[in-house]
Amino acid sequence: MESQTTARSRATSRWSFCVGLLVMVLAPAVAAGGETKVIEGELTEDDSRLITDQSYYDEYAFPAKAGQTVRIDLMSDDLDAYLIVHSPSGEIFSDDDGGRRRNSRLTVTAYEDGQWRIIANAFSEGETGAYRLTITVFKEASVEQFRGTLEADTQRRPGGGGRYHSHTFEAAEGDRLEILMVSDDFDTFLTVLSPSGESWTDDDGGEGTNSKLLVVTDEAGTWEIWACALDDEGMGDYVVRVLKRGPMTTRTVTGTLDSDDPKLLTDGTYYEEHELELEEGQTVELTLTSDDFDAYLIVHSPDGEVLSDDDGAGGMNSRLLIFADAEGTWRVFANTYEAGETGDYELTISTSEGEQ
Repeated sequence: MESQTTARSRATSRWSFCVGLLVMVLAPAVAAGGETKVIEGELTEDDSRLITDQSYYDEYAFPAKAGQTVRIDLMSDDLDAYLIVHSPSGEIFSDDDGGRRRNSRLTVTAYEDGQWRIIANAFSEGETGAYRLTITVFKEASVEQFRGTLEADTQRRPGGGGRYHSHTFEAAEGDRLEILMVSDDFDTFLTVLSPSGESWTDDDGGEGTNSKLLVVTDEAGTWEIWACALDDEGMGDYVVRVLKRGPMTTRTVTGTLDSDDPKLLTDGTYYEEHELELEEGQTVELTLTSDDFDAYLIVHSPDGEVLSDDDGAGGMNSRLLIFADAEGTWRVFANTYEAGETGDYELTISTSEGEQ
């Protein structure tokens, strides 16, 4: 399993040397509201190859609007799937085994309108075979962006630390916030403060050295962001993006995985199962966190679709954003990445109202 930094570096170097470009455009069959586009494809010896490692790939393009969240899965029984996604402005996202085993999964948020590019790739040279690419676009949310430059004379964080700028935005109680700080010039550090002064911080929750926070607001009013450099030397340009979805109902379930729990037949990992009743059209965010083990999250829909995530919440924590396209009982499995792991966990469930 690759780290985010390694995967990003690998994706950047791989994509920089593509040959034989052929782009298949997915027109607006990929729509807001949770509709899923499914592409059945195949990597063959006639496909384009990356010069860096000679692995085969197909490329697809799809349109997305600012505020949409897109889940992309690349699955194959024939090859070790590797997924690379480019935003319209050139940001690169990549994943090797986020869909567990040899399948890949990325959940990305569109902070700008335009054509996104998907590279359906094999992890190693010479791998060929059939694959399935699924693209699900969720409902739109509001997006705010703050751009700035940390310079030599920029103020430093109270109590010592790197330079920072302050930005504010308005939020309602129960809003679900996804806040991302990106810089190519320095290692970012992100702090978010509620109107009453409660704070959340993150260093490398985003790709590479970028920062990312997921917050469900517990009060309405003016929220503040400190866009910081991690250390005293950090200076340069940055972007802070705030994606805001409407109020959601949040509850937290605590549990403990131990040797008395059932095991998955596939890999012998312990799990506990939780049930979630959803209406068609609801959006649900599930976050599984633990200080004791590498969290792995699995969800079964009423019609049998299986969704999973390893490190989507940063570190060794898991996150899934689900659009309920079927009414009924969804089964949530609090699981570990490796067999034999045990310990305490928290499962946070944030649920929207039904279709608006």
